[in-house]
Amino acid sequence: AGLQVGLPARGKTFLCNKLLRYLNWLGHNTKHFNVGQYRRKQKNEEEVQDATFFDHNNESGMEARNKAAVAAMEDMLRWLETSEAQVAIFDATNSTAQRRQWLREHLHGKYEYLFIETVCNEPETLERNYLNKMLYSPDYTGVHTTQGLSDFKDRIGKYEQVYETIDDRSFHYIKMIDMVTGRGYLDINRISGYIPGKLVFFLMQVQKAGLG
Repeated sequence: AGLQVGLPARGKTFLCNKLLRYLNWLGHNTKHFNVGQYRRKQKNEEEVQDATFFDHNNESGMEARNKAAVAAMEDMLRWLETSEAQVAIFDATNSTAQRRQWLREHLHGKYEYLFIETVCNEPETLERNYLNKMLYSPDYTGVHTTQGLSDFKDRIGKYEQVYETIDDRSFHYIKMIDMVTGRGYLDINRISGYIPGKLVFFLMQVQKAGLG
Protein backbone atom coordinates (compact mmCIF):
# COMPACT_ATOMS: atom_id res chain seq x y z
CA ALA A 1 0.00 0.00 0.00
CA GLY A 2 1.10 3.54 -0.75
CA LEU A 3 0.10 6.05 1.93
CA GLN A 4 0.09 9.71 0.95
CA VAL A 5 1.29 12.46 3.30
CA GLY A 6 1.23 16.22 2.82
CA LEU A 7 -0.61 19.49 3.22
CA PRO A 8 -3.48 20.34 0.87
CA ALA A 9 -2.54 21.56 -2.65
CA ARG A 10 0.80 19.76 -2.69
CA GLY A 11 -0.18 17.56 -5.62
CA LYS A 12 -1.08 14.39 -3.71
CA THR A 13 -4.16 13.41 -5.72
CA PHE A 14 -2.46 14.39 -9.01
CA LEU A 15 0.41 12.11 -8.01
CA CYS A 16 -1.99 9.32 -7.00
CA ASN A 17 -3.59 9.38 -10.43
CA LYS A 18 -0.17 9.25 -12.10
CA LEU A 19 0.86 6.29 -9.93
CA LEU A 20 -2.46 4.56 -10.57
CA ARG A 21 -2.01 4.71 -14.33
CA TYR A 22 1.67 3.73 -14.15
CA LEU A 23 1.20 0.70 -11.90
CA ASN A 24 -1.81 -0.55 -13.84
CA TRP A 25 0.18 -0.10 -17.05
CA LEU A 26 2.92 -2.27 -15.54
CA GLY A 27 0.26 -4.90 -14.90
CA HIS A 28 -0.17 -4.39 -11.15
CA ASN A 29 -3.86 -4.06 -10.30
CA THR A 30 -3.99 -0.79 -8.35
CA LYS A 31 -6.87 1.08 -6.70
CA HIS A 32 -7.06 4.63 -5.33
CA PHE A 33 -8.88 5.38 -2.05
CA ASN A 34 -9.45 9.13 -1.63
CA VAL A 35 -10.53 10.06 1.90
CA GLY A 36 -11.85 13.44 0.71
CA GLN A 37 -14.38 11.66 -1.48
CA TYR A 38 -15.59 9.64 1.52
CA ARG A 39 -15.89 12.86 3.54
CA ARG A 40 -18.03 14.49 0.87
CA LYS A 41 -20.25 11.41 0.50
CA GLN A 42 -20.88 11.32 4.26
CA LYS A 43 -21.69 15.04 4.47
CA ASN A 44 -25.27 15.78 5.51
CA GLU A 45 -27.29 18.60 3.98
CA GLU A 46 -26.92 20.92 6.97
CA GLU A 47 -23.19 20.41 7.43
CA VAL A 48 -20.83 23.17 6.30
CA GLN A 49 -17.32 22.00 5.42
CA ASP A 50 -15.53 25.35 5.28
CA ALA A 51 -12.14 26.05 6.84
CA THR A 52 -13.54 25.85 10.39
CA PHE A 53 -14.57 22.24 9.71
CA PHE A 54 -10.85 21.36 9.41
CA ASP A 55 -9.84 22.98 12.72
CA HIS A 56 -8.34 20.33 15.01
CA ASN A 57 -10.32 21.93 17.86
CA ASN A 58 -13.62 21.37 16.02
CA GLU A 59 -14.88 18.15 17.63
CA SER A 60 -17.69 17.47 15.16
CA GLY A 61 -15.38 18.17 12.24
CA MET A 62 -12.73 15.83 13.61
CA GLU A 63 -15.34 13.14 14.18
CA ALA A 64 -16.56 13.44 10.58
CA ARG A 65 -13.03 13.39 9.17
CA ASN A 66 -12.06 10.36 11.27
CA LYS A 67 -15.24 8.60 10.15
CA ALA A 68 -14.26 9.17 6.51
CA ALA A 69 -10.74 7.85 7.13
CA VAL A 70 -12.09 4.72 8.83
CA ALA A 71 -14.53 4.08 5.96
CA ALA A 72 -11.74 4.45 3.39
CA MET A 73 -9.45 2.17 5.39
CA GLU A 74 -12.14 -0.49 5.74
CA ASP A 75 -12.80 -0.44 2.01
CA MET A 76 -9.09 -0.58 1.25
CA LEU A 77 -8.50 -3.54 3.56
CA ARG A 78 -11.54 -5.32 2.18
CA TRP A 79 -10.23 -4.83 -1.35
CA LEU A 80 -6.69 -5.94 -0.45
CA GLU A 81 -8.13 -9.23 0.78
CA THR A 82 -9.44 -10.04 -2.70
CA SER A 83 -7.46 -12.18 -5.10
CA GLU A 84 -7.15 -9.50 -7.79
CA ALA A 85 -5.76 -6.75 -5.51
CA GLN A 86 -2.05 -5.88 -5.73
CA VAL A 87 -1.50 -2.21 -4.79
CA ALA A 88 -3.73 0.23 -2.89
CA ILE A 89 -3.13 3.98 -2.63
CA PHE A 90 -4.55 5.74 0.46
CA ASP A 91 -4.97 9.40 -0.46
CA ALA A 92 -5.28 11.84 2.46
CA THR A 93 -3.19 14.45 4.25
CA ASN A 94 -2.16 11.96 7.01
CA SER A 95 -0.41 14.99 8.42
CA THR A 96 0.25 13.93 12.02
CA ALA A 97 2.43 11.24 13.54
CA GLN A 98 -0.66 9.95 15.37
CA ARG A 99 -2.59 9.43 12.13
CA ARG A 100 0.37 7.71 10.47
CA GLN A 101 0.72 5.39 13.47
CA TRP A 102 -2.97 4.54 13.09
CA LEU A 103 -2.35 3.63 9.45
CA ARG A 104 0.68 1.57 10.39
CA GLU A 105 -1.26 -0.39 12.99
CA HIS A 106 -3.84 -1.40 10.40
CA LEU A 107 -1.25 -2.61 7.89
CA HIS A 108 1.83 -3.75 9.80
CA GLY A 109 2.40 -7.48 9.59
CA LYS A 110 -0.39 -7.89 7.04
CA TYR A 111 0.69 -5.95 3.95
CA GLU A 112 3.79 -4.18 2.69
CA TYR A 113 3.39 -0.41 2.84
CA LEU A 114 5.28 2.82 2.42
CA PHE A 115 4.54 6.50 2.93
CA ILE A 116 4.92 9.06 0.15
CA GLU A 117 5.22 12.61 1.50
CA THR A 118 4.98 15.60 -0.82
CA VAL A 119 6.53 18.84 0.44
CA CYS A 120 6.29 22.05 -1.57
CA ASN A 121 7.23 25.53 -0.38
CA GLU A 122 7.61 27.24 -3.77
CA PRO A 123 5.12 30.19 -3.84
CA GLU A 124 4.37 30.21 -7.57
CA THR A 125 3.64 26.49 -7.65
CA LEU A 126 1.41 26.76 -4.59
CA GLU A 127 -0.60 29.67 -6.04
CA ARG A 128 -1.12 27.70 -9.25
CA ASN A 129 -2.24 24.68 -7.24
CA TYR A 130 -4.65 26.82 -5.21
CA LEU A 131 -6.30 28.07 -8.41
CA ASN A 132 -6.56 24.52 -9.75
CA LYS A 133 -8.29 23.57 -6.52
CA MET A 134 -10.91 26.26 -7.17
CA LEU A 135 -11.49 24.92 -10.68
CA TYR A 136 -11.63 21.20 -9.99
CA SER A 137 -12.45 20.52 -6.33
CA PRO A 138 -16.08 19.60 -5.55
CA ASP A 139 -15.60 21.46 -2.25
CA TYR A 140 -15.67 24.77 -4.16
CA THR A 141 -18.27 24.12 -6.85
CA GLY A 142 -20.34 27.27 -7.27
CA VAL A 143 -18.13 29.31 -4.93
CA HIS A 144 -16.65 32.59 -6.17
CA THR A 145 -12.90 32.24 -6.74
CA THR A 146 -11.92 35.02 -4.33
CA GLN A 147 -14.09 33.64 -1.56
CA GLY A 148 -12.95 30.09 -2.26
CA LEU A 149 -9.25 31.00 -2.26
CA SER A 150 -9.59 32.77 1.07
CA ASP A 151 -11.35 29.80 2.64
CA PHE A 152 -8.91 27.29 1.16
CA LYS A 153 -5.90 29.19 2.47
CA ASP A 154 -7.57 29.29 5.88
CA ARG A 155 -8.07 25.52 5.63
CA ILE A 156 -4.38 25.01 4.89
CA GLY A 157 -3.58 27.16 7.92
CA LYS A 158 -5.61 24.78 10.09
CA TYR A 159 -3.58 21.85 8.79
CA GLU A 160 -0.29 23.71 9.25
CA GLN A 161 -1.06 24.11 12.95
CA VAL A 162 -0.80 20.35 13.48
CA TYR A 163 1.32 19.21 10.52
CA GLU A 164 4.30 16.99 11.36
CA THR A 165 6.66 15.93 8.59
CA ILE A 166 7.85 12.32 8.66
CA ASP A 167 11.03 12.09 10.69
CA ASP A 168 10.74 8.58 12.12
CA ARG A 169 13.44 6.55 10.41
CA SER A 170 11.71 3.30 11.41
CA PHE A 171 9.07 4.09 8.77
CA HIS A 172 9.34 3.11 5.11
CA TYR A 173 8.97 6.32 3.14
CA ILE A 174 9.77 8.42 0.10
CA LYS A 175 9.79 12.15 0.77
CA MET A 176 9.72 14.57 -2.17
CA ILE A 177 10.90 18.04 -1.21
CA ASP A 178 10.42 20.97 -3.62
CA MET A 179 11.03 18.69 -6.58
CA VAL A 180 9.05 20.89 -8.98
CA THR A 181 11.59 23.70 -8.61
CA GLY A 182 14.39 21.62 -10.12
CA ARG A 183 16.38 22.29 -6.94
CA GLY A 184 14.62 19.79 -4.72
CA TYR A 185 15.49 16.28 -3.66
CA LEU A 186 14.14 12.89 -2.64
CA ASP A 187 14.63 11.50 0.87
CA ILE A 188 14.35 7.72 0.52
CA ASN A 189 14.24 5.69 3.72
CA ARG A 190 14.05 1.90 4.12
CA ILE A 191 12.84 1.31 0.56
CA SER A 192 13.56 -2.03 -1.12
CA GLY A 193 11.81 -4.49 -3.38
CA TYR A 194 10.53 -4.52 -6.95
CA ILE A 195 7.41 -2.31 -6.76
CA PRO A 196 8.88 0.21 -4.28
CA GLY A 197 11.93 0.47 -6.56
CA LYS A 198 9.66 1.11 -9.53
CA LEU A 199 7.89 3.83 -7.54
CA VAL A 200 11.18 5.60 -6.77
CA PHE A 201 12.18 5.50 -10.43
CA PHE A 202 8.79 6.80 -11.56
CA LEU A 203 8.68 9.59 -8.97
CA MET A 204 12.09 10.80 -10.12
CA GLN A 205 10.76 11.04 -13.68
CA VAL A 206 7.33 12.51 -13.04
CA GLN A 207 8.75 15.23 -10.81
CA LYS A 208 10.69 16.59 -13.77
CA ALA A 209 7.35 17.45 -15.36
CA GLY A 210 6.10 18.98 -12.12
CA LEU A 211 3.15 18.29 -9.85
CA GLY A 212 1.47 21.63 -10.40
